[in-house]
Amino acid sequence: MVRTEFKCAELKAKWEHLCSRVLEECAIPPAYRIVCYFDDESVCVEPSERGLFVPDIGKSANRVCWPVYVKKYLSDDAGFLDALIYVPGYACCADDEGLFVMALAHELRHLVQWAAAAEVFSNNKKIERLRPTVLARKWDLPIERDAMISSKRVAAAIRGLDVVNGWAWTRINSGDSQSMPFWEFFQSISPYEHYDWVGETNFLIDRCFSSPRQ
Repeated sequence: MVRTEFKCAELKAKWEHLCSRVLEECAIPPAYRIVCYFDDESVCVEPSERGLFVPDIGKSANRVCWPVYVKKYLSDDAGFLDALIYVPGYACCADDEGLFVMALAHELRHLVQWAAAAEVFSNNKKIERLRPTVLARKWDLPIERDAMISSKRVAAAIRGLDVVNGWAWTRINSGDSQSMPFWEFFQSISPYEHYDWVGETNFLIDRCFSSPRQ
């Protein structure tokens, strides 16, 4: 079950229908209790982050200083929810349909990954801590590349691939040198490619943590 919560009525009116379309395109595991929170501010995220997926929210809530208006949705009468998807104001407040769709679809893919293989998902965090000695860019992490492919596929299903590629080109040509490499990579990937994020993760774990042969 996925529950959506919007910080204000304006955000709900603006994005609720499109949010439902994204949820329809994503294969959300029905056994999990999830809240998607859409904010008009950007808290608990880095400036470059377009969204945040927080699994095992009962364990994580004390480590992340969520404001009260978010924290009140992290539990219900049955206890803590399984996970939180947080979409910050950066992705919600701009009149940017592409950014909203891709941010939400990206985090929903992380939910699907975690539900399918929680240990492998967690291993990506171990690999990330070794960057840049192992991977030069965050989006080279298997869970990130897979989520980028999935978000592009969802966006293409909703608006068409030509429109999605147009969104990416707009950002590439915006003059923002910090985000340009990300969008160039996003532009280059096919939304229909098969990517084995589990196999790629296991390969990197073996490479990084296996004991050297004597």
